[in-house]
Amino acid sequence: QLRLAVISQPLPSPPVISIESIRCQQTKSPSYPSVGRITSRSRARVRITLNVFNPHGGDQDSLVTLEVFPDMTVSTLRESVQSEAGIPPTSQHIYHNGRLISDDAKTMEQLQIGDGDMLAVHVRDMRGSTVPPEAAGRPPAAARQQQSAATAAAGAENDTEMLRLQILGDPAVRQQLSRQHPELAAAIEDPARFRRIFLDSQDRERREREMRQREIERLNEDPFNVENQRRIEEMIRQERVMENLQNAMEHNPEGMYDDGQEISFLGEAEIPKEEEAIVQEPTIPGPAGTAIGQRSGAVMPAQEAPSQTPSQATPGAPPPQTQAQAAPQQPAAPSAGVTPAHVDSLMAMGATREQAIQALQAAEDNVDMAASLIFF
Repeated sequence: QLRLAVISQPLPSPPVISIESIRCQQTKSPSYPSVGRITSRSRARVRITLNVFNPHGGDQDSLVTLEVFPDMTVSTLRESVQSEAGIPPTSQHIYHNGRLISDDAKTMEQLQIGDGDMLAVHVRDMRGSTVPPEAAGRPPAAARQQQSAATAAAGAENDTEMLRLQILGDPAVRQQLSRQHPELAAAIEDPARFRRIFLDSQDRERREREMRQREIERLNEDPFNVENQRRIEEMIRQERVMENLQNAMEHNPEGMYDDGQEISFLGEAEIPKEEEAIVQEPTIPGPAGTAIGQRSGAVMPAQEAPSQTPSQATPGAPPPQTQAQAAPQQPAAPSAGVTPAHVDSLMAMGATREQAIQALQAAEDNVDMAASLIFF
């Protein structure tokens, strides 16, 4: 027989909760583990590619890929390039969209450099890299000569690369280069090929200039030969024509190239006739032999008054029509000294009328030379 024993024990008294303790618990904030918050806008990484052109290194062209932040400054970017490619920050010339970045305090976001963009890094003014190490034991004169030659070669390469980057950043200049030198314009995306074509073109012009100079010296050996003197005059004239045209292209390029826009010429019938109408307006006799214009009221001296006919002196008579108004509209004639057929030939090749006229004037109506000035 199961017996249950019930033991009664007093219940514990409830804890005393005061109003002050409740207020303290409400003011305390729950403790959570601290987590650093990173804004996606300022710390989102972007990947950029840098095309490093180093004429002093073994591998002149190389690609460097970096991950940067929008708030990273240009000076920090230069340090990253130095750690990746070993190029001092003072020798880094960074270009974005053909424009040189010179402010090291600007950020990637301020320069609008986004994900996937490509920057060009041109290495210049590297101290101690123009002379090879083995040149240290050579005589000072030989070392200086080699250093001068290396410096000149590096300067030519630097100028060529700067020219290429400037053309890339200016669509108008790039379009003009496509018309003048298509082969060079086709190599604008390849630094090595662009440099080679540009230097070859300069060497060819230098050789042609030296050949002309030697030819002039040879012809001068016989000063009494009339044919030689004519040849010398022709060569000097061509040299001056080329020099004048180059000066015109350099100092007044808008006169030679209009970026494909044609300048409309006013025909003779479209020229305003206000002044001519005033001169030919009907007049009435005035005092002391003067004449007074019926429409303008201008008083003209006797010697300047046009001869009047009875019909012209009659008030209200219509003014006579000028010969220019009665004659049909004629096309504008080319400039003096320029053959119209030569102008048409150059226009058929793709030149505008203004370009053809100016080139023929510079080449003294020589169509072959004018074509070479426009298209080569």
